[in-house]
Amino acid sequence: MLAADPTEAIHSDEIIKTMQRYFNLLEQHDTNGGLAYHLLTHNKKASSLQPSKRKPIVKAILVADRAMTAEKKVPVLFSYFIAQPKKIDSASELMIKKYQAYENIREKLSSLLLGSYSLFEFLTLVAFSLVRTIKIKKFVAKFL
Repeated sequence: MLAADPTEAIHSDEIIKTMQRYFNLLEQHDTNGGLAYHLLTHNKKASSLQPSKRKPIVKAILVADRAMTAEKKVPVLFSYFIAQPKKIDSASELMIKKYQAYENIREKLSSLLLGSYSLFEFLTLVAFSLVRTIKIKKFVAKFL
């Protein structure tokens, strides 16, 4: 998704934790999306269906999305909040500096790991790159 939309949140899993550092969350409403977003966004086939055929399919996907989110089988992708800023004192300023230092280290490590933020993500990237390279070599070998 980042290739198609660079504004996508790279650290979306950090949003709630980061919000709680600086704001008191008065209300939070999760609106699911971990399944439905992937199945329905940019889905040309679903978009081309007549509304009478599309509506029950979308409804079934939304029901499954809600259930799978409740069972924690897929993550919540969309939330909205009502929040109040926390007062900043000298202790808070020290914490902000600590968080910034952590983020700087995380970004530096990411630059060393091909843009990934965990060892698992890095190894996954490497594995997919190797598989792709092997497939390309096999394909090219057919013509040599």
